[in-house]
Amino acid sequence: YVALYTNDLAQAEYHLTAALALRGNQNDPFMHSLLAMVYEKQGQADKARELWAKSYQLAEGGHNPPAAFARREAAKKL
Repeated sequence: YVALYTNDLAQAEYHLTAALALRGNQNDPFMHSLLAMVYEKQGQADKARELWAKSYQLAEGGHNPPAAFARREAAKKL
């Protein structure tokens, strides 16, 4: 997420994609939200929307700050 917030979008995409591929992260709504933000900043609206939808779905029923953030942000985008 440091690369995302410093606008190094290529590195952010690379690292977040790699992070989501790790076992245990595939269902992390926060990681999906971060990658959706990268795609938005890159102008890839279709990919971003797909990840926002997945993030929203994954955050359903989550009771922790990352899930709450992901669900709120995804709801704004969808």
